[in-house]
Amino acid sequence: MERLKYNFLNLYVHSLSLIIYLGMMALIGKVHAQTFLTESFNYPPGTLLTNTHWSQQTVGSPAIMVGNGNLIYPNTIGDNIGNKVSLASGGEDLYHAFTAATLNASTPGVYSSMIVNVSDAQAGGDFFFALGSFAPTASLYIRSNGTGFSFGIGKSGTTAEYENLVRPFTTDNGTTYSWSSVGTQACPE
Repeated sequence: MERLKYNFLNLYVHSLSLIIYLGMMALIGKVHAQTFLTESFNYPPGTLLTNTHWSQQTVGSPAIMVGNGNLIYPNTIGDNIGNKVSLASGGEDLYHAFTAATLNASTPGVYSSMIVNVSDAQAGGDFFFALGSFAPTASLYIRSNGTGFSFGIGKSGTTAEYENLVRPFTTDNGTTYSWSSVGTQACPE
């Protein structure tokens, strides 16, 4: 006859693991994520963005309108959704309002991601995307580096800082941009 065996050490290890796990979950707190804005440019090609949810900040030419097709970056959920827009140097500046976010200990940052394809850029650089109220407080830049371009970031009233990497023109680039709170200072990353 076999005897029923029970390993008390095994029960102790499982109980201790469960207690540690529950303690960690209690100490970690909650993580909140919220989507403030999603834009897939799901409008008919040729539509002026100012005829959608976008507002004009400064007048420029050419006007920004929706183009046919979209940009693709491997393994992103946005592949084959919506259309795209093309920007040109000297064009109009548009903005899209979204739910305000106060940066603090419980909401330490706002993140944005997009797929960017650059066909030409100025040697001096120019911003093409910004986060902030009506006057941008954090901007994403591009500048030409001979055979390609580089991304840069900057805050209002400061000179943009550019990466050393030279990226090839006409290639889809996935970017993630954050605006976070460090102590009492807000910083783009």
